[in-house]
Amino acid sequence: RLGECPCFQSYGYRECNSLCACSFSSSSSSNSSSSRKMSSGCENTRLLQGSEYVRNNSLEIFQTNNRQFGLRSKCFIAGGSFVIEYIGECISVAESKKRSKEYDKLRLNYQLAVREHFSGPNLTLKHVIDSTKAANAARFINHACEPNLEVRPIRVDTDLPRFAIFATRDIEAGEELCISYGSKPEKEYLGVAKKCQCGSKACCGYLPYDPDL
Repeated sequence: RLGECPCFQSYGYRECNSLCACSFSSSSSSNSSSSRKMSSGCENTRLLQGSEYVRNNSLEIFQTNNRQFGLRSKCFIAGGSFVIEYIGECISVAESKKRSKEYDKLRLNYQLAVREHFSGPNLTLKHVIDSTKAANAARFINHACEPNLEVRPIRVDTDLPRFAIFATRDIEAGEELCISYGSKPEKEYLGVAKKCQCGSKACCGYLPYDPDL
């Protein structure tokens, strides 16, 4: 039923919203558009419903052995589940470069760069979310070369996406939650790229490096 929602089939990931002609919404008489979508049976409402793991306080920040803080789950998470939304300030690439210079002095950087690819030549959008000041627990999610989470830009009512994080496989209780920050840096950037300490068998040795940021 997820694929039957017109929003899901539109340009990019788009969640069912108040303007959708989704047939599942017609059966409810609720006055709230969001509750109408959730009670109607349309499954394309995961951001509207929120994460059960956040709602049940099943995620915890912890001190890692070698990467400062991280985020892990206190319960089993099934593959494909919506785990948490990445909250922060959406900024331009130019602003990101400016802030990065200041953050480097403080030895912190909670900026996440997400590339959104569309079919066709040169159809790529780059989003930067700065969670330094406005954030939730998602900002403590570390990089891993074999991640168990992925970030998906999803639109709800507007063309500016929100960033939902989903489990790519089953995750056991106590397991650290990780995403991939990107691919291995090109050889010419290995001198400036930071060492990766994810510890996975497929670790490439370096954190992703984006010369545009």
